[in-house]
Amino acid sequence: MFKSGMKAQGKALVKIVTLSLSMLHEQEKFDNILHKLAEVHNERGVKAVEYGIMGESLIWALAKVLGPDVMSPQCTKAWIRVFCRMIRVMIPLAVHYEIENGQAQRLRAEIKQEEEAEAEKKYDEEHNSKEDKSYMSWAIPECNALSEKNKQVASVLGPSSGSSNNNENNGKNENQKTQ
Repeated sequence: MFKSGMKAQGKALVKIVTLSLSMLHEQEKFDNILHKLAEVHNERGVKAVEYGIMGESLIWALAKVLGPDVMSPQCTKAWIRVFCRMIRVMIPLAVHYEIENGQAQRLRAEIKQEEEAEAEKKYDEEHNSKEDKSYMSWAIPECNALSEKNKQVASVLGPSSGSSNNNENNGKNENQKTQ
């Protein structure tokens, strides 16, 4: 979805959160920055609902990295307030963009198709080597082992009860014929 890697995204997030903290008293200026940031995210296909997922992931990551000594309940509440301040500007813009343009969904669908095609290609490359073109070749050893176990069980149980009944019936029929 993003043109840069996860490290770059992490740095950008830290930068915007730091900016948010430094602009607590410059609401209008910060809102303008968030408008621009929302536009970039909209153009890249980010949906409004994904901001909540991002916020939850952010708070979870902070708690893991900082630990309970630093990420106290009060600190957690403060981070939630900072993130809420950011998304109260960005989510309405994302919703408006989704309704007006529908471009977010189309772009997201295109990206998803590309990702699925790439994953399928990678899977095919990994699983269709020159030596083995069989689709279910991985299952052959398991099936052979199961077949051997079935043969072992059958040999322990002996002939099936149906075939022994037939033999008994054949013996009775022969006895009846001779009498």
